[in-house]
Amino acid sequence: MLKGLALTPPVIGRISIGKVVEKNGKRLPEKDDEFTITSQVQNRDGWVNHPLDEQLRKDKSAKLRSIPVRL
Repeated sequence: MLKGLALTPPVIGRISIGKVVEKNGKRLPEKDDEFTITSQVQNRDGWVNHPLDEQLRKDKSAKLRSIPVRL
């Protein structure tokens, strides 16, 4: 057994319930009424959506209100 060894799952993305918008030259947080699953990659437009985000939404206009969790 190795001391200090921890088994941690890899981080493949993040779950957010808001976004950052720019108003009057300031970057301010803005609440959202749905979940968004993003990858760990960010570009100039913001966080890139994870492919799982599209799979969990039934159609493009639907809001993601719940996320299934398995243990």
